[in-house]
Amino acid sequence: HTGDVGIVVEGQDQISLLDSSLNVAWTAGAPKPILDAAIDAYGHNIAMSLESSDTVIINADRQKLAQFTTTVPLHHIEFSVGNPKIIGAADHGLLCCHDLDGDEVWLERLYANCGSLSVTGDAKRILVAEYSHGLQVFDSRGQSQASFVLDGTPAVHATDI
Repeated sequence: HTGDVGIVVEGQDQISLLDSSLNVAWTAGAPKPILDAAIDAYGHNIAMSLESSDTVIINADRQKLAQFTTTVPLHHIEFSVGNPKIIGAADHGLLCCHDLDGDEVWLERLYANCGSLSVTGDAKRILVAEYSHGLQVFDSRGQSQASFVLDGTPAVHATDI
């Protein structure tokens, strides 16, 4: 939200922190290929989901804060703002929430493949494009709230929520 920093994944296993002028502040390697990465709204914490099913949380100074493992790799991750948590979705079968210590807050099984994920700043609404099941809406506890069935197969969505 501040625009002071950003992140970029380079190749399969390099992540870089960028300053507000898009200069590289630092680059770090990951032990496995990075599937997705997210930075919190203030640029303090960075999460990387790895092909190994591990998600690693580091701070902007490259210090490791936590690590957790899911049953399948998370291909989509987002931070919530007000109550700092990481929301993640696997390509198939999993939507979950973890705190910044890596502890699981909740886990929900999905019935279709996930093409994309978006989360409101406070995580009160979590939207998942679930291909054959349309656009699914979950609340901050992972409970299903609504379903939007669309013509065709939604694979990617973008929201301003």
